[in-house]
Amino acid sequence: MNKNKITVFELTTLSFFLFNSFLFTTGIQNLTKQNNTDSILSILIGSLFLLLLFHLLKGIYQFHQQQNILGKIEILFPKTKTFIFLLLILLLFTTLIYSIHQISTYINYYILKETKLLVITVTLLLSVLYICKKGIISIVKLSEICFFLYLFLFIITILGTLKYLNLENIKPLLTSSIEDNVKSSLLYFSSLIFPFFLITIIPKAVLIQKKKYEQAISKGLKYSSLICFIELFITISILGVQLTKIYVYPEMTVYKKISFLNILEHLETTLAFSQILNSLFIIVLMLWSLHALLEKLIPIKKEKENISYSLLLLLLIFAGTLLTIPHYYFLIENLIVLGLLLLIRLKISIRKYNQQVLIGKQSLIHFDLKYKKF
Repeated sequence: MNKNKITVFELTTLSFFLFNSFLFTTGIQNLTKQNNTDSILSILIGSLFLLLLFHLLKGIYQFHQQQNILGKIEILFPKTKTFIFLLLILLLFTTLIYSIHQISTYINYYILKETKLLVITVTLLLSVLYICKKGIISIVKLSEICFFLYLFLFIITILGTLKYLNLENIKPLLTSSIEDNVKSSLLYFSSLIFPFFLITIIPKAVLIQKKKYEQAISKGLKYSSLICFIELFITISILGVQLTKIYVYPEMTVYKKISFLNILEHLETTLAFSQILNSLFIIVLMLWSLHALLEKLIPIKKEKENISYSLLLLLLIFAGTLLTIPHYYFLIENLIVLGLLLLIRLKISIRKYNQQVLIGKQSLIHFDLKYKKF
């Protein structure tokens, strides 16, 4: 097996976790607040928007397949690449602070109640640092292992909640206005722009079957949308829409109900690990991307990589304990990244068009020369 290559399934699992980060970054509560029981349909509509965006961005994946997104930016925007890199550093840094604060608070409130938040944050970041230093290939391969663990926890959740399902809580459906449905669908859509950017950090060339690169990403998106739909359906059908809107993490209340034969009880701490997995890979890839961006601006020698990572972590810990990034900032940052991705796609299209025009002119000149000789 080639250690420097990844399989289609490994890329699918990484894509799955990146898109599944919605359950952690935005969450079921925010979506339900927006559209009540119709929020179930919002995931379906939002996933269609995401698939349309995916097909629109395919040109980015196919452009200079040996390069990741940072290399492609250098090729397309040689004069403004520094500004774009600085903008991305700012966006990644603030989104990382938001994500780290979210997951640290979650662990502190639901799992390690007696542990100080700072200790949790430092431990989390050290774990993330260790994974990052293994390299992008190892990060992708780790996602495959974690996927099976997540699937196991998810199956336990479904089996443990079947007896509590109450379909009456899902009613009434289709009562929201078109405007509310669009808003809630766009909430789901706008929460998942960053994963599209982070996936492009992985060049198409590292895949064993390069032709299936887009297929792997598409599958990851579809699997995640299905899981989010089921999670939301189970939560609302058990708690009802009003309680779902009250709890910050309503799925934890659902986990507390799960028991098997009155022997296996209090499984919520174990099942809560699935939320940590939902957050882990987006934080890891953000930190890895942030370090890669800094290397583009400030060339860092290999032997000094540990120092640069350590300084970055200290800055994140310091900023994370002082700053609280509101959720709407997170959504705005996603929309800025969307604008950047669309700009890159437009630039690639213009570049291809200019190349075709140039080839057409060269062919015409060649034809004229042959005609004159004749």
